[in-house]
Amino acid sequence: MATITINGISIDPAKQAPALAATNLLSADASQSNFILVQTTAPLTAGERKQLADLGAEILEYVPEQTYICRYKPEDLNRLRALPFITWVNTYLHGFKVSPRLRPTAQANLLAAAAPSQSKDRVTVEVVLHKDSMSDAVRNRIAAAAGVDPSQAMLFIQSQVPEHAELHLLLSMMAPLGWLERVPTYKDQQEKLADKDLATYGFLGYPLLQSADILIYRAKYVPVGEDQVPHVEFTREVARRFNHLYGREPGFEEKAKAGSRP
Repeated sequence: MATITINGISIDPAKQAPALAATNLLSADASQSNFILVQTTAPLTAGERKQLADLGAEILEYVPEQTYICRYKPEDLNRLRALPFITWVNTYLHGFKVSPRLRPTAQANLLAAAAPSQSKDRVTVEVVLHKDSMSDAVRNRIAAAAGVDPSQAMLFIQSQVPEHAELHLLLSMMAPLGWLERVPTYKDQQEKLADKDLATYGFLGYPLLQSADILIYRAKYVPVGEDQVPHVEFTREVARRFNHLYGREPGFEEKAKAGSRP
């Protein structure tokens, strides 16, 4: 049985089995979670994937080593554990959810990570959700953790709003390349991450995606950190250029509104 590593946290299901049991990290069933970890003897064949699917396990992601994160709505894990190509099955462990760099001290061991933190330090995190998991209950828990009133603020999964990507594409057609290359954070990150290949439009164009995020809602106030202020200024320039190129045509707004109707 191999070591599983997620978010920089590792566990050896075989060697640490007694400790996992002692800390109540082993689950008898999946009644408390819709996501499970499935470790196999070897990479899954098409037939083995079908067997898992037939039992209700939908593979979402592969993680080292020989382990799959699956969506699993049934409660019975023993059906999966009985399959000959499976070595270990458990619900997705809470300790895997937080990267060690977001903890008060670096913790690469899941048993240590599972211990509750007493730190009061503030950290900034991004919440990544699996598809179709943004229920009202989840939304309210995220809002409460962030100190936001969900009745006054809209929380949503941005990737499920295709207009963000569409506006980003449209803006990329008229944003000068030199503007993006002069963004201070771009040059700063290139120096800090010189060992990584950052010669991609995805990295260069991130400020433009942020501009689309702002402009699509005609935001009046945009809370950002000090390092992001240049992005807001960049957004103003992009908006001015867009209006200069396309806003001078008589009846432009009316035509744009008419073109956006289904």
